[in-house]
Amino acid sequence: MSETQNTPRNDAEQEMPSSGAPQPKLKKLLGRLNAFLDYIDEEVPAPQPDPGAPRSMPKKAWAAFNSFLDSLEEPVAEDADADAEKSAAPLKKTGRICWEVVFHGTILVFLFVLAIFATIKALDFVNERHVPFYPSREVMRYLTAEHESLEAVADALPAGKDRRDHIPLDRFGEECAGILKPVRIYSDEYGVYLMTAKSLYTGENGIFIARDKDNMPDDLSWGLIEGRVFTYAFFE
Repeated sequence: MSETQNTPRNDAEQEMPSSGAPQPKLKKLLGRLNAFLDYIDEEVPAPQPDPGAPRSMPKKAWAAFNSFLDSLEEPVAEDADADAEKSAAPLKKTGRICWEVVFHGTILVFLFVLAIFATIKALDFVNERHVPFYPSREVMRYLTAEHESLEAVADALPAGKDRRDHIPLDRFGEECAGILKPVRIYSDEYGVYLMTAKSLYTGENGIFIARDKDNMPDDLSWGLIEGRVFTYAFFE
């Protein structure tokens, strides 16, 4: 009889956990936690809206905006690019030709204006510093009429190969000095030089009285007035 009473006691002892805690509640809690974690990790597709369902104005506007953004992100077809580039090629070529014509035309106009300006300045420079080779009519008449007396004064001056630079301006008379207005008178073996002008640009100009008109300096440009009286010019 004692054996039959001990049997159910042993079964109850086997059902009790060793730790003494309620095992079924802990399992339920762990199971719910695992289910929650699995739900988080699971990728559930978003529900597709029903196209026939009515949508509010904000949703419609938002959908249109998203469609516009999607259209911007879509790649453009290569054929469309090729067609656009092909259609734009003549326009680009025409624009490039027009630009080159305008650019080169501007340069040519600038060079043309610059050339005209330089020519005008050069002519002004020459006109300001030009010394006429032949003197005025008054001077020409005086030299033609008085050439014999001028030649006689030149013959009276000592001749020689050495150059004489200190001849007085009134040696040929006050009338000659007043009409010719020489700035310097000197002589050499070829004759007497009544210099009326001298500059780096025009050289030396004046009246030359030759000792022998068949023997003239090689670097002298001259024009006969009368007898042995010449106009002269030369560059040193």
